[in-house]
Amino acid sequence: MSNKYSVKLYRGYGHQHNMVAYGHAFEWMATSKKDIYESSLANMVHLLKLFMVRPFPYARLRLHFDSQMVETVAEKDGFFKFQWSSSQAFAGGMYPLFVELLGEGDKVLATDRSDILIPEITQMAFISDIDDTVLVSHSTTILKRMRELLAKNPYKRRLFSSAAIWYQLLASGGVKDQPSNPFFYVSSSEWNLYDNIMKIFEHNMLPSGVLLLSHLKRFREVFNTGRTKHESKKDRIARIMRVFPHQKFVLIGDNSQRDPMIYSAIVEEFPGRVFAIFIRNVRKRKGKSTQLLMDQLTDMGVQTYLFEHNIDAIFHSREIGLIQ
Repeated sequence: MSNKYSVKLYRGYGHQHNMVAYGHAFEWMATSKKDIYESSLANMVHLLKLFMVRPFPYARLRLHFDSQMVETVAEKDGFFKFQWSSSQAFAGGMYPLFVELLGEGDKVLATDRSDILIPEITQMAFISDIDDTVLVSHSTTILKRMRELLAKNPYKRRLFSSAAIWYQLLASGGVKDQPSNPFFYVSSSEWNLYDNIMKIFEHNMLPSGVLLLSHLKRFREVFNTGRTKHESKKDRIARIMRVFPHQKFVLIGDNSQRDPMIYSAIVEEFPGRVFAIFIRNVRKRKGKSTQLLMDQLTDMGVQTYLFEHNIDAIFHSREIGLIQ
């Protein structure tokens, strides 16, 4: 265990007049010597340690961005949010962030670094689910899900075939030598798994993007991982779309849980903002009802596609102009 204060800053996003960054402050948390273990047992212990945390309620924090400083106070569960306007405009890209956890007399108790994604407003933006959309997770079966999560380190987790190729093509628009289209990954997985998911993405060369995960959980809740109420997922997607009011979006998910209904609600709330929706047909028995919902969205002017294999999604993406 580490009884030292610590702070975790996640990748932020925004544009000049609406910059957003999130994180968590901790009074203590479990530590590991490393985060990649070959042994399934050692990996399980490491994953369980990610849930052995004590949040720092109402902690004070200071963010540094370019020449600006912004302060905020964490919530009861240690979660904090910075939202500010930049003093100048920035071209599309990633820019560094630095956060300080403050004690009495502004004593710096801990620090962390991350970055912020600023897209070009002309770019198509992609919002994707993670579990059972990109990553084989067995979200609807708790024992299989826990086996995938606990027994396999990030280098052994399995993606759906050609998922990385499809996402790389979407990120580039099929054209080399241009800024990558922005990706936002919105999942019901907890913030505890942030670093673990980032390593999965890096190892499999998925497009670098912003992760928006679910509420931090304590050790006693570990076997409820990934089972957060999905209403918060819709709220996170809506928050992204409000930050980028001039952006067109593509939504990618699966029908293992509630993605089709959530995406349908987003289309209704933000008319004309969603260009296309892709849904992986993970649960075949729900295929017919999913297709009926997709047909309704098509009638509302949204490009929709229900698919089982990524190669088919690649061809359809080319047909509707997302890749060349």
